[in-house]
Amino acid sequence: MGFWGSLVVMYKKSEAAVVLQKLFEGYKRQGLLESGPAALANKLIESAWVHESYFFEGRFGGRPHKLSAAAIALVHSNYVLDRAHPDYQMLVLCLGQVIAKAQIHKRLHKFNSVDDALLGFASKYYVDEVEKKAYLLQPRRPDIDYAVKGFANLYSVSEASGGAELHSVEMRFAEKVLNDGGTEEQALSARFGGVLAISADPLLMECLYRRFEEAMEGMPEEYMLSDEYKLVRLNAAATEYISGLLVECPDEYENFLNYIGK
Repeated sequence: MGFWGSLVVMYKKSEAAVVLQKLFEGYKRQGLLESGPAALANKLIESAWVHESYFFEGRFGGRPHKLSAAAIALVHSNYVLDRAHPDYQMLVLCLGQVIAKAQIHKRLHKFNSVDDALLGFASKYYVDEVEKKAYLLQPRRPDIDYAVKGFANLYSVSEASGGAELHSVEMRFAEKVLNDGGTEEQALSARFGGVLAISADPLLMECLYRRFEEAMEGMPEEYMLSDEYKLVRLNAAATEYISGLLVECPDEYENFLNYIGK
């Protein structure tokens, strides 16, 4: 690699590391991360560059966007940290945030085939990690997508209605899932998400909103004021809320199913 090529690599590594460092700093301020943000970000980027150099050096015709690079670096968490390390589960949640942000940027900017490949692999890894028995430690797990839909639907209704008749809203949404061709497990997952939304701590939700807004820093103001952005923000907060709860209380879904006789 020539001089200019080396400079480009250094620049691409630096901008991807900054994405991760800023994300980690938010967790660090809340006492949720043990490692130093800058050191951890650089370790992840270096690991990704060692193992995926052919992507980053543009051997397939294009170099990845900084968000795609950050996502694949987080996939390399298991090279840098043991799965039992206290920070590992936080890195899984960070991966979900980076993927969400990348999907938004993908609509606003031109991503190349390398981005598609890296984000596709990172998304599969994220889903596998969230659903792993070793990660959630429970025999029955909700369908995360439908739990998030149920949570977001009910939370938005509760904000608008002030909390009236919320359990009937939760059950009607589950019925809609079934009527639209969903499975019983998907409907139960939607109910589970709805029940969590009823008791969701508003202060924690505001904290999750702020964390998402920090990750979205730099997006066009017009988009930040749009209904689409508000929906994406709610879904991201709901995903983090549910995933975090299942890590802390792995039997929560099983307890819910037992309570309703399922």
